[in-house]
Amino acid sequence: MRGLLAPQPIHITHLLGGLGFGGAEFGVLRLIRGLKDRPFRHAVLTASPEKSLLEAMELHVDHHSLRLTGRSYGAFVRMGRLFRRLGTHIVHVNNLALWPDAVLGARLAGCPCIETFHGIEASQFRFGVIKKTLFKIAAQASARITAVAHEAASLFSSITGIDRARVLIIPNGVDTGFFRPPSSWEEKRALRKSKRLPEDRVLVGCVAALRPVKNHEGLLEAFSRAIQDGVEPATLVFVGDGPLAGPLARRAASLGVRDRVIFLGRRMDIAELLRCFDLFVLNSDTEGLSYALLEAMASGLPVVCTSVGAASRLITDGREGFLVPPRDAASLERVLKDLLQNPDVLPTMGKQARIRVLKDYALERMLERYAQLYEEVFAFQESRRRDSIF
Repeated sequence: MRGLLAPQPIHITHLLGGLGFGGAEFGVLRLIRGLKDRPFRHAVLTASPEKSLLEAMELHVDHHSLRLTGRSYGAFVRMGRLFRRLGTHIVHVNNLALWPDAVLGARLAGCPCIETFHGIEASQFRFGVIKKTLFKIAAQASARITAVAHEAASLFSSITGIDRARVLIIPNGVDTGFFRPPSSWEEKRALRKSKRLPEDRVLVGCVAALRPVKNHEGLLEAFSRAIQDGVEPATLVFVGDGPLAGPLARRAASLGVRDRVIFLGRRMDIAELLRCFDLFVLNSDTEGLSYALLEAMASGLPVVCTSVGAASRLITDGREGFLVPPRDAASLERVLKDLLQNPDVLPTMGKQARIRVLKDYALERMLERYAQLYEEVFAFQESRRRDSIF
């Protein structure tokens, strides 16, 4: 319960590297939008001025940028000043890069800090002694540490040296009303026509930024072999943008499947596109708890996914889809070929996938957990302030 000194509403300042199109970024903005009718006020502070996702989502939230171009040893001072000016009650930082600075800035402003770990690319798995020491100091000074999945928490502990028991799990959640299956084949066919997608073949979808960690090239190679003799006509649809757009198009041509692969680029109509697909594939090298995967499952799609991050908690082979080892094109090819030879099994697995998300990964559940966390951290901070006064 909030004390007599507690203002209304609680002000949360969220910290991110930027607001480009990424899973953590989508998650933070959906959290803000989902809590809009509750007693919270939000601001977003980013290291870079990138805010294309904020503009695309048409979300009206106070946004500030540090405009950092490299390491800044005084960033925490600027953060502290901004937190005081905004009247921040809680600093909520996402991932590791900004965490030590955010903790120091929060201390300068007299407010608590929460760290949420979403995941990290394999190239960044190892930190030196100095970096680990900074993370341990930040952990001691943080009110709470959270992660989006048990596997993400274990990874966080292994790369930082911070006790796993300190990490609270708050799984990502998706809006299962917005991300839903098509009501009928007629709806799916009409959507495909409106999106200028093939109406008469199996559509295999992948929604992910075109970056190396997502291993689109491995998916292309496996797909090119899987669609050879004896399978239903199929088209692979990539949704997303990134530095590999050109190289991937050229690779599809060199594999002889350029006419069977569609590159849609960056899109905001993801929910409708998912309702066009028959199968979803995510071939990442690393993941935490992928929003793209949850959204596909909520949309009633069977999924083929690498066995990284939390995927093994979501998928049981033959029920919601199939797991394959990362960087194993032969296994991915075999699974894709089996499914394309037997497309009648896809709807049943898709129904199971949606049931899995409805049970444990609905948006409302995530919102309740974060709202409770904010309330608890705020109440504890207020009780300390009252004790210091009296």
